[in-house]
Parts: sequence; structure tokens; C-alpha cells
Amino acid sequence: MSRPGFQLHALLSAIEEKQTAAGLTSRVVAEQAGVSASTLTRMRQGRHPDLESFGRLVAWLDVEAGEFFVVPGQAPQSNLRTLARLIRADAELPEGAAVDVVAIVRRAYLLATGWRP
Repeated sequence: MSRPGFQLHALLSAIEEKQTAAGLTSRVVAEQAGVSASTLTRMRQGRHPDLESFGRLVAWLDVEAGEFFVVPGQAPQSNLRTLARLIRADAELPEGAAVDVVAIVRRAYLLATGWRP
């Protein structure tokens, strides 16, 4: 299970996913997000971004900042939210089916990570 607090790996994964999907270089990502390229490099070396850079990256990703934090005693929501958003956006699934798939994935994810309410 994820440790409580800021989840740098989750932020980096989200950035990489969007970067790869759009075919962007790290420099272009930095320019679009309004951060320095060295900020991305430092993050990939394990350093946390400053608050302003974090805010700009979250805005560029178009996600909630809370997706990159785990609170002790709460289910790991960042991955669940991402999965749910992707499932609901799938044009192949009718709305009712998407809701059902999200519920199944959520339950399986929570069981697999060992989270217990």
C-alpha cells in the first residue's frame, strides 16, 4: 500500500502518460505546464516540486491536486480516480455499464491493495 503523504511517483506517472500520449518532449511539457525543464529533471531524480510548480503541473494535467496525496486510513484514491475517469470516458461502454465496471474495479483494487475500511 502507498505510504501516507505526497505521491511523487503518481504525479510523474500522470505526466509521463500525458506526455507519451501527446508525443511531447520533456521540454515541451515544461513549456506547456509553465515550469522549468530542470523542475521535471529534479522530480525524476526523486525531489518534490515546489508548491507553485506542483500547482502548474496539476493544472496542465487537468486533475485534482488531491489525486497525488494519500491520507492515513483512507483508500488510495489517486489510482482509483484515474481508473474511474478512464473507464467513464470509454466510448465503447454505455453509461450504466461504465458505472458497473468502475464499481467492480474499485472493489478489486481495494482488495488487492489490502485496504480495509
